[in-house]
Formats: sequence, C-alpha cells, structure tokens
Amino acid sequence: LATGINELSYDGMTPKQQLIEIRRRVLNLLEIQEKVLNDTLFPELEKAGVILHKYNTLSNEDKKYLDEYFYTNILPVLTPLMLGPANPFPRLINRNLNIAFVLKDNSKSIPQQKVGFLQLPSVLPRFISIKTKAKYNFILIENVIKAYAHLLFPGLEIEATNTFRVTRDADVEIAEDEAEDLLSEIAEQVKQRRWGRAAVRLEVSANMPDYLANLLMNSLDLEPIDVYTVDRPLNMPDFMQLTKLDLKNLKDLPFTTREVPQFKASGPGVFEALKQHDVLVHHPWDSFTNSTLRFINEAAEDNDVVAIKITLYRTGMNSAIVTALKKAAEKGKYVTAFVELKARFDEENNILWAKDLESAGVHVVYGVPGLKTHCKLALVVRKESNRLKTYMHISTGNYNQVTARLYTDVALFTANDEFAIDGIDLFNYLTGYSYHKDWKHFFVAPMDLRQKIIELIRREADLHT
Repeated sequence: LATGINELSYDGMTPKQQLIEIRRRVLNLLEIQEKVLNDTLFPELEKAGVILHKYNTLSNEDKKYLDEYFYTNILPVLTPLMLGPANPFPRLINRNLNIAFVLKDNSKSIPQQKVGFLQLPSVLPRFISIKTKAKYNFILIENVIKAYAHLLFPGLEIEATNTFRVTRDADVEIAEDEAEDLLSEIAEQVKQRRWGRAAVRLEVSANMPDYLANLLMNSLDLEPIDVYTVDRPLNMPDFMQLTKLDLKNLKDLPFTTREVPQFKASGPGVFEALKQHDVLVHHPWDSFTNSTLRFINEAAEDNDVVAIKITLYRTGMNSAIVTALKKAAEKGKYVTAFVELKARFDEENNILWAKDLESAGVHVVYGVPGLKTHCKLALVVRKESNRLKTYMHISTGNYNQVTARLYTDVALFTANDEFAIDGIDLFNYLTGYSYHKDWKHFFVAPMDLRQKIIELIRREADLHT
C-alpha cells in the first residue's frame, strides 16, 4: 500500500481492502483472546495459586515491601521523558512495553497539561514476586511503576497512566547486488528493526483517553486502522515465564522420545548401520539427540571422517550441533557450514554463531544472492578402504534440538551413492553459485521443484481416474 501498488489479489481485493478485512478478522481474534485470558486462564491460575495482584488491593505490608523494592531495584534504571520543545516524540523500541503519563502542572497560574513517556528497560523483570505472601504471588512491573509515578514526576499531578506498545516493520530488505558485505548489511538492518523502521501497529490499553491514543497514532504516522485497543496486559509473550513455575499438575506429562534402534549406543555406530540400509526418522517421536545429533557428533569424533558439510537455517542458542562442528574443525576436519543469514527473526543469532564457527576454523558461506536457502542437508565424507564414502542426512526440520521436540519433521539418513552425487552437486551449487541442472534424484528450487511436484500431483490424479 505504501509503495502505491494497486494490483488486485486473487480474490479481487486491493491492498487497502485486504488490510481492512485483515483488521476485521484480527479484532475478532483479539476479542476471543481477551475472553479466554480474563474469564478462564487468569481465574484458573488464581485457583492454582498463581495470582497476579493489583496494587490497590495489596495490604500495607505488601506495599511497604514494594516501596523498598521500587527504590532499590527499579527506580535507578528508569528514565522518564517529558514531551516538549526540547524533547520531541521519543524513538520507541520495537515491541517494547511503554507507559504514557498524562500530567498536570499546577504551579502555573493556568494549570498546564503535559505528556510523559517511559520505556521499560528489558533488564527489569516483568513479574515481581511479592515476598510477603506465599509463592507464586506476583504484580506486573508496569502496575508498580504506575503506583510510584509521583516519584518519576515530582511536583506534577498524575492524571492518567496507560501502557502501549509499538510494532515496527520487521522485513529485512537488502539489495544484495549492491551490498558490499552481506553480513554487515544484515547486522545493520537488524539494529534498525528495533527502532529505525516504520511503525505498523500501535497497541494501547483499554482505558487510554482518545486524545492520548490520537497523539501516539499521529506521532507514529499511523492511521486508525493500525491502532488496536486491548483489555489485557500487553507484551503477552512475557507470560511464557509462568510455564517455568514448578506446578507439574498444570503441565502436560513430559514427552519421551523413542531411541532410534539402528543408532543405539551399544550398536556398531551410525556409519556401520547406514551401510546396511537407510534409516527414516520421524520427529518429535524419534529422538533428535540419538539420531541427528549423534550423526554429527560421530562425524566430529571419527578419525576416518575427512569432511563435513551442512546447511544451517535455525539452530537456536547454545547449539550442540554448532559445538560438534567446531570440535570437528579443531580436530583438523574440513568443515563447511552454509548459513542462511536471512532466517527471519534469527538473523542476529545466526550472525553470532556463524562468527563463532569461523573463529574455530569452519569455512562459513553466507547465503546465495537473491535467494533464501531453506534446505536442511548434512553431508559427511569418510575415508574407507582407500576411497571416499559419503553419508547424508536429509531433513525437513532445522538442526535445532529444542524445536525438534516440538515440530513434526521427517529425516532420511542414507549412504546411497547416487543420492550422494546430488548432495555434493547441491553443496557446490550453493557455495559456488553454479548452474548445475542434471539432478538424478533431487528436486531443487528454484529450478525444477515446483514443476516436478505439479507433475507428481497430476500423475496421481491420472492414476486415480
């Protein structure tokens, strides 16, 4: 819409009409979310002993405890800002929790209304435990700050306090043919995402006065269609912290994965097992640790392994896969990691561990210009009887031991020599930007994957008739 493109979608809607329809449906979702939270989840949590208190319902003893907590643990890091000629509208961080204050200065002959802002520092906890009560009694930090607003703006009357949150455009758009250094360019774009990109959504608390919501909307160059008023706490992802509470009766039973029989620790090892036959695993039911991670770990430790090549999209922090690759490089193996820097919202993580791999001696390749590489492939080259033998792991899932316990994926371990030829050619295509077309078994985007899948669908349709 912003770029003036007015092409109709497949259902005949303009970009503006699409946004209006999206908003209509999102408002319905928000209404359902608020009802579930306020009428079901929060009351049920309270029954289970997890209580979120309001400041005005606390006892004098609780408030005395919070007095000391606020002075010693919160106030030193807060930076209130007053809107005015010397202080223009602040640059608000993407998806950060903020508080807007409506203030009255009664020191003038004619009282003046002012507006102040506070961005909540990420170093502060969202949930403050009330130590004077039994465990799992909390108060949200924004409620504490609102209660002590007079200490942030001494001498001014506090007329209203409201939370709000800004969401900024998260797309990383890079003209790769113009970028001299893709790594540095993406790192800069990730920084810009926090507060330098255009705002696309404003969430405000339900009791925010209209004039204050309009001030925020206009200052962020938004329209009414971009503003969402919610009757619930903002920044709901913070509430995932509650899942860490020791309340086993409220949680699903721990999920136990199956140890892949062919790769048992007492067996001959991954490579000997794959010489017998291919192994197909289904995550999360089949163990990622006992299959994929063991495949990479054995490759790192095996003295006969001479090379490891792998594509990495999302590995997560503190990755055991990354640790194994570093160990392999340090043991003198030739390790190549193809890292997709453009993995949405994981760009910063990928930059960090990619540099970590490089420092360990891994040869790191950063994406293919103009493409986003999403394949998951690991190739291990082993010296056996005066020849090189290739083993492969081909998967739909990322090399991430955390999400492997959550997401449904399939993976094939194989020592098939014909598959190996395609695997080697694929890595050469990715790292050498070549134009290989003679694939024996693989379908590879953007060359023939779409065409081949359509052909297979049509074949099934023909067989059905």
